[in-house]
Amino acid sequence: QSDKLAARLAAVSAINASGYALEVCDRYELAIHICWPRGRYRMDIDNATAACKYLIDGLCNALGINDASISRLTVTQDRDRDGRGWTEMTLTPERRSP
Repeated sequence: QSDKLAARLAAVSAINASGYALEVCDRYELAIHICWPRGRYRMDIDNATAACKYLIDGLCNALGINDASISRLTVTQDRDRDGRGWTEMTLTPERRSP
């Protein structure tokens, strides 16, 4: 539970700092980019995706949306050149095919 709360508080802080305004819609796409810190091994992609559960729950909770409204999830990984590590999450309205 504390991981979920920490993720929610981090999301609320980032949202407030950026002035982000969520476009309200029924479906969203979420892209998560993980840059691992120095000395941390990369995870295989299914474990990296599972490790993002609390981040996803915290973000959705902070925005007041249901995580079931996420229709597409993309997780990518890299190494942080500065060695500190960070994670970026980008939530966008679902792109509809013409």
